[in-house]
Amino acid sequence: MRYLRWLAIPAALFVLTGYESRTLDRCLDETTIQCALDESAAVANSIEDVRQRASAFVYIARVQADIGQQAQARITVDKVLALKRSIMDPVFQDSLESGVARIHALLGEAERAIEIAQGIGEPARAALTNAWIAQAQARAGDRAGARKSIARALESASDSSQEQLAYLFSQLAMAQAYMGDREETLAILDSALQLSDRFNSDLLKARTAAGAAVAESAVGETARAARSLERVQELRAEMEADHAPAKDMASVLAYLAWAQALVGDRDAALASTEPLKELIGSQLDPFSQSSQLAAVALVLAKAG
Repeated sequence: MRYLRWLAIPAALFVLTGYESRTLDRCLDETTIQCALDESAAVANSIEDVRQRASAFVYIARVQADIGQQAQARITVDKVLALKRSIMDPVFQDSLESGVARIHALLGEAERAIEIAQGIGEPARAALTNAWIAQAQARAGDRAGARKSIARALESASDSSQEQLAYLFSQLAMAQAYMGDREETLAILDSALQLSDRFNSDLLKARTAAGAAVAESAVGETARAARSLERVQELRAEMEADHAPAKDMASVLAYLAWAQALVGDRDAALASTEPLKELIGSQLDPFSQSSQLAAVALVLAKAG
């Protein structure tokens, strides 16, 4: 590896009022970016478990930051930080801090993001956080900063499991791709895909392949990106045949639609949101419902 120097939960369990359910139904029928985000926040507010509620708001804030809703993202981050004060679990705090660092990076506040990442105690989580920071820096044209973040990610990843490395490498490949480094991007992706193929989790494989498609497309490898998207589709079909849990099916659809949007296949991305919206409306627990509504908003924004 060159760079290593280099199923379903009943709808009756939803914590939603009748009014909120009706507005959700209307949003799923005629989905817009804003209604998806509004409904995502409404569901997040209904989640009783504080940790899940905070995680849901992290995802919403990330989407807001990624699509240019900076003021709204900052307000949502404040909600996360308020909830975090009542969470004592240091591992879960690291998870929230990682998400908040990613949001700051997307907002163009790389120094603040790096500062937060330095305080994350779990090395694998710190590595992934630095990879996300590198992506944001690369997208903003800060090649030097992105390279430093990639180096920090690799340093923190020394004790990561192979499962963690597979996803990390796909995220590092995206950062390299945004810098236009074709050779290094493909080298890292080869390592990521080889690692992911060793595991039984089709969701892990699909997540890695979706990231690979985005990175490949960014460096002009359109045929290879198309094959990666086909692989995600194959894995989705295998999961469906194996009666995978609804939340896992929703996740693979969200990754697929996101990747299709970023490689420029608008029609395919929008088509992939349709079965995702069906799951959101009838088969997901509130946390998954909230995060996947935000995912739909992100796809709509990226698909244009």
